[in-house]
Amino acid sequence: MQAVTQNTIYNHPKIDLLAEHISVVVSGESNSRPEPLDRIERIEEMVRKYSFNEGLPNGSARKTGQEAPTPSVVLLTGSTGSIGSQLLEGLIQDSRIKRIYALNRPSKHPNSPSVYDRHLEKFRDKGLDTTLLDAEKVTFVESELSDSGLGLSKATYKEVSYRA
Repeated sequence: MQAVTQNTIYNHPKIDLLAEHISVVVSGESNSRPEPLDRIERIEEMVRKYSFNEGLPNGSARKTGQEAPTPSVVLLTGSTGSIGSQLLEGLIQDSRIKRIYALNRPSKHPNSPSVYDRHLEKFRDKGLDTTLLDAEKVTFVESELSDSGLGLSKATYKEVSYRA
């Protein structure tokens, strides 16, 4: 009999798929529908699709013959989340990146940890190298994305805005 694991909800992201899976588990029948890609495979597929390939986004410059701009400034949201913290670690280690703005919502509680401390806690939780958070290229920003200019200063907004 199949078990319902903590990944069941991620592997069956639609209510009809989840209901079908639970029904199969409860009845003990075999599921004729192939299992969807598990969450890790989906994430890895997305990373491959959107990762830079030898400095070129998704190989696009090879197809068009044009040179893609080398990324130098990154605005990363969600960097205190599970995937975001791992992305932040990779960006810090990437020599092509000169500046990273880790944009996070301000805490709603007055005694909550600073944005830096929230990153530190997540890096420790994930077993990531906490010393990377002290890299000069990382700037922690608390702001609301719904604010004008993402709530950033005009200079920072100009720096993170890409104009082709």
